[in-house]
Parts: sequence; structure tokens; C-alpha cells
Amino acid sequence: MSNYKQEGIKKMTKALLSAGFRVFIAKDGEGEYGFYTDKDGSRILSFQYDCCDISFSGNYNSTKSGSGWRLDGQDASYEDMFAEAAPYWAIGNDPKWSYRTLEQQQDRYQSSSKYKEIIS
Repeated sequence: MSNYKQEGIKKMTKALLSAGFRVFIAKDGEGEYGFYTDKDGSRILSFQYDCCDISFSGNYNSTKSGSGWRLDGQDASYEDMFAEAAPYWAIGNDPKWSYRTLEQQQDRYQSSSKYKEIIS
């Protein structure tokens, strides 16, 4: 039995798939969080169902700062959020920073989150 958060994630997943993205949902596809990427897995954007809505975060690897920043998905398209650059305050002092790729995300979190790629 799914809840309203899972239903919201399923609805958003359909829209992401229609926009040409690959979508991965935690807990074998039944979770309330996940991420999306392009066909090549060049970078990922995470999402989760918070209290009342879905929130989005950009993800990066850094040796000097955190690992992501929150995006304002209210008015932005999925494509615009995916293309958004990491903010300077997050990565500006780290010459070795990079966007987190699909492979890096799976290496780091697959065993605990049990992501499943949603095909349709």
C-alpha cells in the first residue's frame, strides 16, 4: 500500500521519464526519495518528499565542503534544475570538486538505499 508521499514521487517520476531523464527510487522503487540523471549518468540531482512537497538538491564531490545544495524547484523545470551550476559558496575554494555521477552515487549509496531504476 502506498502513501501520499510515494504517490507524489510516482507522479513526478512519470514527468521526469517523459522529459528524457533516468530515474532511480530508493527501497527497490517504493521509497520516498531518489535521484535523476541524464542518459549518460554525467551528474545527479537528488529529491525527497519532505513534509508537504518534493524538494531537490544538486550533488557534488568536494574535499573542502559539503556534498550538495538545495534547489528551488517551485518554478524551475526539471531540465533547468539539472543544468543549474553548483553555487560558488559551495565549491569555490575547492579546485578538485566535481558533480557526482551516477556511478559515484551508486557506489556510495546503493547498498543502503537499494535504488531501483524506474523504466516506465
